[in-house]
Amino acid sequence: MANYQLPIINKFSMSKFSKNNPRKKIENCKLKINSPGGSSSGFGMIEMFVVLALIIGTFVAMLQLAVFERQSQVLASQSIKATILTEQAMEVTRSVRDKSWDDFFALSLDTAYYPVFSANEWNLSLTNPGPTDIYMVSVQMSEVFRDDDHNISTSGTSDDQTRKVVATVTWTVPGGDANDTFITTYLTNWQGSQ
Repeated sequence: MANYQLPIINKFSMSKFSKNNPRKKIENCKLKINSPGGSSSGFGMIEMFVVLALIIGTFVAMLQLAVFERQSQVLASQSIKATILTEQAMEVTRSVRDKSWDDFFALSLDTAYYPVFSANEWNLSLTNPGPTDIYMVSVQMSEVFRDDDHNISTSGTSDDQTRKVVATVTWTVPGGDANDTFITTYLTNWQGSQ
């Protein structure tokens, strides 16, 4: 913390009251103030540089905040679209299941399938259609096991009426980082055998 001293008053002089002009009571009043340590030259320059540095620093900080906010908006927008595409992929998978459990159950396990729209309906295809905009959408089914209490578990008896489904969307954000979002659910043969 800087140590400031009060200025020293070196000279103070007043002349006599003016008799000619009653409004002017004091004439020729001089007050000379010297800063501690002598001359004050250069002090204004230092203050100017400090203020200029503060203004530039504030501007740079505000600019960085604006860039960060814009990047956050883009990432949030991309995440929302990816979530919608993930939900869409899960709905396509449900649609395939609802058309025919046997066809759905016959799909290869632990293999990436891609939702495609052809002949006025959605299907799952092994052929990768490429990204939609910047998003790669895929669905993968895996086997489900039940324990002795009929609860889903990592081992036990294979359940031929249930499949675990993971719908995933991956995309690359500006700057090259890869992001993904996924939904995991279990689909069952709710309509019975078909």
